[in-house]
Amino acid sequence: MQIDIFKLLLVIFLLSINSTVAQELNSFAKETHSNDFNLTKEQKDYLKEKKVIKMCVDPNWMPLEKIENEKHIGISADFIKLISQKIETPIELVETESWSQSLTKAQNRECDILSLTQATPLRQEYFNFTTPYITTPLVVATKTGIAFSNSLKHINDKSLAIVKNYSTYELLKAKYPEIDIVEVESLQDGLAYVDQEKFFGFLDNPMVINHMIQKNGMGDSISITGQFPEEFQLSIASRNDEPILHEILELAILSIDAKTKEDILSSWNNIKYQIKMDNTTLIQLIFFTLVLTSAFIYWNLKLKQEIRSKDLVRKQLKESEEKLRTLFDIAPILLNAFDQNTNVTLWNKECQKVFGWSFAEIESSSDPLKLFYKNPKKYQEVLASFSNQNYGVFNEWHPQTKDGNSLIVMWANVKLPSGEIINIGYDITNQRKNEHRLRDAKLELEELNNSLESKIKEEIDKSTKHQTMLMHQSKLAQMGEMIENIAHQWRQPLAQINSYVLLIDLALSEHDLKELNIEDKLLEIESLTAYMSKTIDDFRNYFHPNKNKSTFEIVKAIEKSYDIVKGLIKTNHIKVSLDIQDGLKSDSYLEEMQQVILTLLNNAIEALVSMRIELPEIFIQAYEKKGEIFISIGDNAKGIDEEMQEKIFEPYFTTKHKTQGTGLGLYMAKMIIENGFNGRLSVQNRLNGAYFTIQIPNVKE
Repeated sequence: MQIDIFKLLLVIFLLSINSTVAQELNSFAKETHSNDFNLTKEQKDYLKEKKVIKMCVDPNWMPLEKIENEKHIGISADFIKLISQKIETPIELVETESWSQSLTKAQNRECDILSLTQATPLRQEYFNFTTPYITTPLVVATKTGIAFSNSLKHINDKSLAIVKNYSTYELLKAKYPEIDIVEVESLQDGLAYVDQEKFFGFLDNPMVINHMIQKNGMGDSISITGQFPEEFQLSIASRNDEPILHEILELAILSIDAKTKEDILSSWNNIKYQIKMDNTTLIQLIFFTLVLTSAFIYWNLKLKQEIRSKDLVRKQLKESEEKLRTLFDIAPILLNAFDQNTNVTLWNKECQKVFGWSFAEIESSSDPLKLFYKNPKKYQEVLASFSNQNYGVFNEWHPQTKDGNSLIVMWANVKLPSGEIINIGYDITNQRKNEHRLRDAKLELEELNNSLESKIKEEIDKSTKHQTMLMHQSKLAQMGEMIENIAHQWRQPLAQINSYVLLIDLALSEHDLKELNIEDKLLEIESLTAYMSKTIDDFRNYFHPNKNKSTFEIVKAIEKSYDIVKGLIKTNHIKVSLDIQDGLKSDSYLEEMQQVILTLLNNAIEALVSMRIELPEIFIQAYEKKGEIFISIGDNAKGIDEEMQEKIFEPYFTTKHKTQGTGLGLYMAKMIIENGFNGRLSVQNRLNGAYFTIQIPNVKE
């Protein structure tokens, strides 16, 4: 009888402890701020368009929640009812037969929210989660008489059951992969399997397990024998494709004050325990109660500390928000945001400064985007860009300002942690204009450089030609002076020779000596002296040319040039072949044409001598074709290398030793023909030698 009284007293103590535990449970939501519940225009418009929020729940998880007679009851039901009143929008129950079915419907978007659930990595792919509004520890229920455990590691060799698709399964398997955890269809099935010893224990929170043990009268065989550090942190989950709904629910949860939360939790704290135990079980229960009480006291202290930390965080967040607002307004970048209906929700002062419209003007517009993009095609492209998930990548756009000016702006979509999308940008209009100016200036500078380079080259060519001409003229002048001196020295001896010939001829006549042989020799002497005198005159005329234009016969220029080199041709036994068409005339400078022909004849003679041609021959041909005169002077000295042909007309280029030539002859010949005769001088290899061709206009009578 004494032990029964002791047990009765213990029951009363446990019930009082349970009351304390319930009070501590109520403190999960205590000391939270009852913030003013104010929704933005965008959030109100969302609810107005939404009309009804569809909700899925766990149909059998009392006292937390349950579906009974087509109604949602339990702790979470009271919170949902309060939230529905705050947001002034009905929350409609979608009936299901199991938690797995509820979760599937929510993932398939047949439900907008799950009333009470815990966040896991897999679930975050489908849902957004509010701040937890109910937190409770994880416990294990086993057969009565099992030693108490405070860590899952102590029973990691046992098989444990948990309701299918509960968040705890995913979290525990990740943390304790070695523990054998099996999913069952329902809470009743899990406890029944433990009672039948198919599993060592069943995992859930203490409120639900105690409620089920009491309801089914399982107190004699099933009891809670372990509490672990892991917790159920239960929130409202909302579909993540509608982030505004998450914002509304988060505001609603935070607006519920601590007393209201405590009243809701207390109203469901009516659990009665039927305790039957032996002395061993009694000792275990006392130990468990002490541990549980200590845990809840520690938990309570921890919650108070967390709440104080949250208060500090909220204060810091408020200060940060004020700082961010200041930075938002003074930041030299464009920051704005538009909702799904293209209504502006964000517009900083930099936007107002750049575009000219105030926030009030933009907000009052029925379609703000059309203010910036008049072109329908561009307007549609901007709309499509809002759904672009390539966040942080800047693209170029050309919006219009209030004044009608077109800007060049780089815009990027940025996704905030809340899921909201804002637009960030910067104006590069002036930068692009400067780039264009710089490019134009660069092109202008390049053109100037190219023009300057060509002008410098042109002037250098002119200077080179002028210097070459001066050198050539100086050389001709010097040679002219020398020929003048020679002529002066030769004139008198030649005259004396002619006088002697006359005296001899006269003496022979007086003595009546008529010898034909002597007569021939005297005539030959007269001919030679006449030729030498004529040659001196030709040289004098060559080096002192008459710079007056005249019409002359081509054959005359050829003959004069040939007479100058005739002695050199005979000395080297060179055969000369002439083929000159009659009537060829040129209206220009005879002496200059003679100079060109003489240069070409000298080159041919030098080539034949240097190549030691056995039967040397020079070919001179002149003819008219299509109104032009062609004078060709060639040889059989085996021609000129093709590489040399491109260079022989360049100044100072020569194949001779520096003591034998300056490389100016052919260059001057080409300049004379091109500038003085408006013609061309070219060279090519034919048969066994090189042929130089002069091409000039013909003058017809």
